[in-house]
Amino acid sequence: MTNVTVYDHAAGFGTLVLALAHEISENNCIIYTQDISQKSNQFLRLNLILNNLVHSLPNIVHDETLIRPFHKNKKGDSLATFDYIVRNPPFNMDFSDSRDALADEKYKKRFFAGVPNISKKDKDGMTAYQLFIQHILYSLALKGKAAIVVSTGFLTAGLGIPKKSASI
Repeated sequence: MTNVTVYDHAAGFGTLVLALAHEISENNCIIYTQDISQKSNQFLRLNLILNNLVHSLPNIVHDETLIRPFHKNKKGDSLATFDYIVRNPPFNMDFSDSRDALADEKYKKRFFAGVPNISKKDKDGMTAYQLFIQHILYSLALKGKAAIVVSTGFLTAGLGIPKKSASI
């Protein structure tokens, strides 16, 4: 495999993309990331230098992914798609300030399953995961693969599964 594209749209320090790059081979992959944290981007850039991935430095972007996704296709008319996407969504993310903007018609194609409502008492809950998962599916190449880390509560919230499992 050569020129394999690896993407994480909230990369943090880049632990997941770096692990995948090592599995593929640093010389055969190109990393693309975006993260809202300037500090995380600086650490990720350092990690790329230390891990022989300097060629991916131009693809490390500091910005908010859901509202302003950076990586576009060659025509520039849609988002780029990637061979591999890894993602550890930010836990307890409050996206209430951008919720209404994301529900706008211009985002409808990417957020095809809709933009979830945000509970006033749970502004920093797991509802943003639904947006990140839709973004991943939209950004995945036709034969691409994705790995997503989510908290257990996201899969079982409101279903009582943890309580039932604990009593077995």
